[in-house]
Amino acid sequence: PWQNAQGRKDKTMVNTRKWLNVELSQADANELKDFLNDNDIEFESSECYDKIHFEVLVNEYEKEAVNDFLNELE
Repeated sequence: PWQNAQGRKDKTMVNTRKWLNVELSQADANELKDFLNDNDIEFESSECYDKIHFEVLVNEYEKEAVNDFLNELE
């Protein structure tokens, strides 16, 4: 899945990482933490009133995987 149209890994897509954020309920936050740990994705979390705030450091492929996971939570 990490290949471009020519069948080679796209190093820009794999190596370039950005911090993205999301706020979740406690229950969803616990599931996301497990997912991130299982997939060796770097993150920081903190409480924000009744939500849990996440900062997640991802490349484009990890971003897609995290977004797919979050969509399953809804």
